[in-house]
Amino acid sequence: MKTYPLIKLLIAICSVLLLISCSNSGGGIGGTGIISSGTVSAHGSIFVNGLEFDTSDAVIIVNGENVGTGDQTVLDYLDIGKVVLVEGTGDMDDISAVADRVTYYDNVAGPVESIDDIDATNKEIVVLGQSVVLNVLTIFKGSPGFDFTFDSIAQNDLVKVSGLVDEADAIRATFIEKTDVFAPGEGNIVGVTGFINNLDIDLETFQINDLIVDYSEIDPDDLPADFTDGLWAEVEGTLDAAGGEMTAESIEPGDDIGKADVDQIEVLGFVTDVGSATVFTIGNQMVQVDGNTEYVDGDVTNISTG
Repeated sequence: MKTYPLIKLLIAICSVLLLISCSNSGGGIGGTGIISSGTVSAHGSIFVNGLEFDTSDAVIIVNGENVGTGDQTVLDYLDIGKVVLVEGTGDMDDISAVADRVTYYDNVAGPVESIDDIDATNKEIVVLGQSVVLNVLTIFKGSPGFDFTFDSIAQNDLVKVSGLVDEADAIRATFIEKTDVFAPGEGNIVGVTGFINNLDIDLETFQINDLIVDYSEIDPDDLPADFTDGLWAEVEGTLDAAGGEMTAESIEPGDDIGKADVDQIEVLGFVTDVGSATVFTIGNQMVQVDGNTEYVDGDVTNISTG
């Protein structure tokens, strides 16, 4: 079992908050277009990575569905602690900006399969074959009728998890919500976001970490165009038994913020891979640096996995 000291988690999260300035939009740093990916830290309208975004006219997308527009929709769906992607206008050097769209996806939604106490302030649980690390920084929420805390979490709790993926593919949960209790054999709706691997076109199965997904019920025309190993995907389906196979009902490519044509991008997360002295990855986002890159409290030699 891995250990997850709290102080290491704090340092890792704080030290890889990066600002990437893009020149392909023609707007320059004064900027018309910005993207910020990180945790919601406050409401009114919404604060992400220390920047306040006006969400009075923002479209809110939750797990692929347009759930509404404006501040009340933010309060209804985007809890503090959830990791979101904000697209808008403004400048990250200002104290505020305007959000055009805010997108949120659960990292994983399903039953708790196992619980391991790492120490007094850290637990490791498994949800749909995904390792999830909980600690005193994680925000716990219980749906109406459920008392849900760090100490009360139990096997077969149906939960929704949001967090940052580390170099070992574990989800460091910043938010977790209990929505119900898993009932075997009832085709519970579940979902997971991650990299497809071990794709078998004959058996019509693939894996996301330790979860086996059966996609045989999906029409081939409805599969992603780039459906192959390594695809970052959002998968929704049903589950009859905790720890069993998931039957996929939909598979969609995950958001790729690198495709956006904007002036500034800010990404919060763990360094998950270092490809070279000039290229590394935060979560699933590739980052390139050069001789003009500025480093805060360190230099290029401090960039390493984890």
